[in-house]
Amino acid sequence: MRLNLLIRVCFAFVLLSLLSCSLNKEKEIKDNFDRGFQAVQLGNSPESLACFHTYLDLVADIPVNDSTATVYAMLSQLYHQADSVEAAIFFSDKATQYYSNRDTVKFAGLQLRKADFLLEALYLKECAYTLDTLPPILEKCNDKNLWLDYYLLRDKLKYETYGYWDKEEILPAFMLAEGMDGTPLLYGLKIRQATHDIFDWEFKKVDSLLTVLDSLSSNWQDKELQTDLKLCQAAYWDEQQDYMKTEGILSKLLQQYDTTYDQTRKLQIKTELARAKLNRKKYAESKKGIDDLLAYYKQKGNKFKELEIQYIRLDYLSSVGNYNHFNREIDYYIEMAEELGYQNMVYQLKILKGVSLKKDLKREKAIAVYDELIYDPEIQKYEKHYYYAYIQKASSSISNMQNDQAFEVMNDQNRIFRSQINNRIQYYYHLILGRLYYFEKDYQNSCNQFEKAKDFCSTIGYQHGYYTMLSNLSQVYAKLNKSDDFLIIANEAIKYFKEINNTKFLTRVNYDIGKFHFDRNDLIEANKYWLRSVEYKEKERLQADEQARKEILEKEIGLYYSIQKNYFKLNDFYGCYSIGERARSKWMEEKLNIDNTEMVVPSIKDIQLQMSYDQAFLVFSNQLYSKTLATLITKDSIYCQLADNFQYINDLLGIEHFMDHLKGNIDSLDYNKIQHSCPVVFENLDFHELKY
Repeated sequence: MRLNLLIRVCFAFVLLSLLSCSLNKEKEIKDNFDRGFQAVQLGNSPESLACFHTYLDLVADIPVNDSTATVYAMLSQLYHQADSVEAAIFFSDKATQYYSNRDTVKFAGLQLRKADFLLEALYLKECAYTLDTLPPILEKCNDKNLWLDYYLLRDKLKYETYGYWDKEEILPAFMLAEGMDGTPLLYGLKIRQATHDIFDWEFKKVDSLLTVLDSLSSNWQDKELQTDLKLCQAAYWDEQQDYMKTEGILSKLLQQYDTTYDQTRKLQIKTELARAKLNRKKYAESKKGIDDLLAYYKQKGNKFKELEIQYIRLDYLSSVGNYNHFNREIDYYIEMAEELGYQNMVYQLKILKGVSLKKDLKREKAIAVYDELIYDPEIQKYEKHYYYAYIQKASSSISNMQNDQAFEVMNDQNRIFRSQINNRIQYYYHLILGRLYYFEKDYQNSCNQFEKAKDFCSTIGYQHGYYTMLSNLSQVYAKLNKSDDFLIIANEAIKYFKEINNTKFLTRVNYDIGKFHFDRNDLIEANKYWLRSVEYKEKERLQADEQARKEILEKEIGLYYSIQKNYFKLNDFYGCYSIGERARSKWMEEKLNIDNTEMVVPSIKDIQLQMSYDQAFLVFSNQLYSKTLATLITKDSIYCQLADNFQYINDLLGIEHFMDHLKGNIDSLDYNKIQHSCPVVFENLDFHELKY
């Protein structure tokens, strides 16, 4: 009796223990489930992942239910944010499997999410296959939001596959969105519309649309929507070539994402920021961003994204003039893109190869690259690259002084131009023809083409293109002796480029105005603008990265030459010497700023020869630029100045250097006039001895 009672007590105790364990386990399961979602709301992704994985361990022996499927779906989203594509797809498939025979709407939604993951990882074929399976399922769902997501993904897939947006792809989405005023999805569609218009250079449409969206965005609760808007604004200013604004928007956006765990978004912003810094010639900062992104994608094993970053890195190598390194690698990455089936990137890399060859003055090789592209039977599907190949071939032909070939290319382009209304191509068509006529010295036809390009830019709201055309037209008007028109548009261009702080174009336009006055012998006014020009060029150099500064300095020295030439015509020996000394000091200052870098400027010798031709010269001593001096010698007007400045010259250079210079210019001297006007010089220099 006692034994039975004892057994019953023990059994009851075991049951109570088991019940207690079960209750504790259920509580632990519920706690991890709740804590995981609370962490999601707080943006604490690492905590969410830990809780959800603990949850899955606890329910490993329990059949999958709605809660577990929800955790699968949430894990797929979290891993996507952490840029772990394989894990994101794995958990998406687990959730999809559960809902396949239970809930068609959730099943379709998960498949769309999977397609989005595949697309962001650039698994384009897998994404296309997933989307192709969805229309029959979506018809059963009859859910407007799911259809909208489907059309948006198809639209994005078209861009990633072929490199251009197709408005026809997104029209069904806009038809579905009718009557959805004020909803986040409608705003998302408007942002996508703006993205299409940016790509098509419909800048006036974009400007008004982004203004409205920006005014509404402060009330949006959806962070993804706000991010999309900022990225769209950055893309707008990038196409307008106002890279300072682009960088500013992206830098501010990245700061916001540094406080969250959404790695995918963060990487997207970092990639665009690296491009923007490269465009601003912030080479060191851009390279740092590129290297970090490459290390990350290599560690993840994502070859598609790695290839995209390699493209930016190759662009960087070309931009800094590291052509040997570029040439060693470009074909390898073209082959890599071909092996991955990433044809859009294949064409991007080939065009980049042609651009780099042109910059490296290997224009025939560049033209060969573009010919290969133009006659590729598949390239017409990738219309952006097809058009650019024509444009770049014509530009390279002009640079190679093959104007007949350039005209032939533009005649081919004219057929394409008439059959395709593409804003980019229309702009480049007129720009290239304008340049071509200019180099043929057919200034009237050049003027006509630049005017068409200017008017076209005004119509679509392409500000950078409009003022670039003003700059081009100013040069043509100068050739056509349209003085009033020239000065009006040149000063209008200066006003705009000041507003956007574009020192490169400010240098160019001020130089053009100076040249205009110089050609009309208004030397004082020419000097005023040329001095401004060199100041802007110096500002551009000081704002640029070290690797860009050498190239800019070379152009800056060329500007100093123009100013020296002007002082020469003014018979201002001291001004000529002073500006040469200023060039020398800038050179030495820059050389000191760049540690362990040999300063090499190939065109310095050309500048020296030009100055000799104009009977002015620079003396380079202490290896290169330790002393710079312009000495002026002409037949008619300078001999008295020579006499006055002889002691000054002697003190600076020493008589031997001066005599060496005269040996090279002796045939231009009128000895009798020198003897009469400048006895001091004649006494010190035996010209007859020098001559023979």
